[in-house]
Amino acid sequence: MSRDQALPAVQELALAHAPPSTRAVWHALFLLDLKLAQVVRNAREPLPAQIRLAWWRDALAAGPERRPSGEPVLDLVSRHLDGLEDSLAALAAAWEWMLAEPPMPHRSLEEYVAGRARVFAALAPHLQRPDEEPAAAEAARWWVLGDTLSNLSDPAEREVFRALDAGMDRAGGRLSRPLRPLAVLGALGRRAFKREEPLLEGRGSALLALRAGIIGR
Repeated sequence: MSRDQALPAVQELALAHAPPSTRAVWHALFLLDLKLAQVVRNAREPLPAQIRLAWWRDALAAGPERRPSGEPVLDLVSRHLDGLEDSLAALAAAWEWMLAEPPMPHRSLEEYVAGRARVFAALAPHLQRPDEEPAAAEAARWWVLGDTLSNLSDPAEREVFRALDAGMDRAGGRLSRPLRPLAVLGALGRRAFKREEPLLEGRGSALLALRAGIIGR
């Protein structure tokens, strides 16, 4: 694996629970999400980052046959995530919300969470598991909530973000083997959000990931 295709520890842990038949799909989505996050993280001024994210949004919405070639992550997306154009474009649009000056209002944070979670939930029908989309949507939302809260530094923004778990305590269904990485991410995200701590904090997080990877929730 090249350096450009390396993943953070959480996503690597989740990817380890993917069966060989779906591993490339998950890897492509994780790399895309990471690429867009890096645009935001490395932004010194909002405008250049907005232009870059707009390029990604347009390229992702265009579909594989009309996308520019030669960008490694975009090429992987075209190869493994064909048919998800609307959700992929929504992912790029979601990351644009994070370029706003803090503190972001509730509605903006909600748009970001919904847009970023959408494409992870869309993998259920993409991987021939349409009946699991509601459970996938819940797990995806927990993943985004936990991952984001652990990276927010503005106290006012964190306070607003804590309110986004409304209605999220219901028990979701199990996710089958093709979607098992999302079960791992959802479980870790829920724990991190509730405890307001990093996703892989303490031995309990590793045990939780193992359990979710085995039973699917």
